[in-house]
Amino acid sequence: MLFTLHYELLHGPGVDYSRVKPKDVDLEEFSARIRDKHVTFVMKRECETEQAARDVVDGYIQAWQYQAVIQIGTDALTLRFEYAEETDSPRIRPCFFRFTTPMATGTVFPAQYPDLPSWPLSGDAKSMADRYIGYCEGKEPLPSMTYFCLTVLESQVRSTTHRRTKAARRFDIAETVLDRVGELSSTMGGKDARKASENRALSEQEKQFLEQAVRTMIHRVAQVAHNPTARFPQITMEALSACGAIRIS
Repeated sequence: MLFTLHYELLHGPGVDYSRVKPKDVDLEEFSARIRDKHVTFVMKRECETEQAARDVVDGYIQAWQYQAVIQIGTDALTLRFEYAEETDSPRIRPCFFRFTTPMATGTVFPAQYPDLPSWPLSGDAKSMADRYIGYCEGKEPLPSMTYFCLTVLESQVRSTTHRRTKAARRFDIAETVLDRVGELSSTMGGKDARKASENRALSEQEKQFLEQAVRTMIHRVAQVAHNPTARFPQITMEALSACGAIRIS
């Protein structure tokens, strides 16, 4: 059967999508319509049950929620399942906006809805994104979160020697970038440092660099997991300093 899945789009009071235009996304597995705090997924392939259809969509929803955090901030987007229907017998039901946990002070007015990734997050990218979100929510210091993400990236290389060099090659990231990430996350941080003997606090510029580097590493790990044989533009120190928001897909 072909199913249409309906979700309510929730967000915190620090985000206001009232100025955003409706958005349509067409992917291999489904098409999605995003409008007026309501998201509809129209499946393109048959599923035996409603749950099977939801299982297909769930990975994309998770990736979308992570993308919202990266592009806008925590509590920017959450989807709550409402109901499913067979595509041949559509029904229309109202959905109502509901607030979730508050964000930081001030209201963000996004120019558009966060980008819906074109593939689900891999397990490793999800683990990295979980730690990044924890950092954004104040649950973990920047150095330990960053070092964890660097370790996950390097663990993708099954080697006991020159692991960072090989990871740089596998993920098309300049080794100078990984070296700098490793240096800042393991030997600096003041009261948040990983090692008690390291006392110098990170400068604001260094913090911004680590945040951007982590977002970029999450993006690249997701890319490589989706297409392991592809080559991607190399991430360099210059590219990191010049780039803005990073898309997961």
